[in-house]
Amino acid sequence: MFFRTGVELSRINFPKSDATAVTYKNALVESFAIHLRNLLLFLYGDGKKNDIHSDDFFLDPINDWRKARPREGKFLKDARERASREISHLTVLRQNPSNLWPVSQLMNEIQCVLRTFVERASPTKLDPSVKALVVSGPCHAPSIRYEAAKNNFIKSCQPTCAKPVPTPDESTCINTTRKLDFLS
Repeated sequence: MFFRTGVELSRINFPKSDATAVTYKNALVESFAIHLRNLLLFLYGDGKKNDIHSDDFFLDPINDWRKARPREGKFLKDARERASREISHLTVLRQNPSNLWPVSQLMNEIQCVLRTFVERASPTKLDPSVKALVVSGPCHAPSIRYEAAKNNFIKSCQPTCAKPVPTPDESTCINTTRKLDFLS
């Protein structure tokens, strides 16, 4: 859901004058932020008693995962805190939310960590379909476009990305100084 909402946010031009489009955009932003937060807590959090945590998928979590996973840098920590502050929790800080989410960069960063996770996870603990899904990338879903004249969302059968999320390699996982695509 994280990648699907991110791809849709990158594809659709939402007219600010249309209440339906604004509602749909807000729902996508909330879904994107909540799933971002959940993934980051899964990948980097210590997990509460009943939570599923990334460590649960390794025979030796310290050596097989924690030493190998990309570090949760300031960019991802700030995004997790922002999602908590602006979406998940009712706080006074919601009164002045930031307007921009760096959707493409967040998708790239999470894709890097997820690829490391599925490559290193124990095959006895992680279903092969999860690995196949992560490796396939986020751009394999049909497109949706908004037609304001008809006040309607149209599903397209062309599964391509308007703003492709490149396949992460070492350079995209480490280099966070690249140009960002911001969504307002």
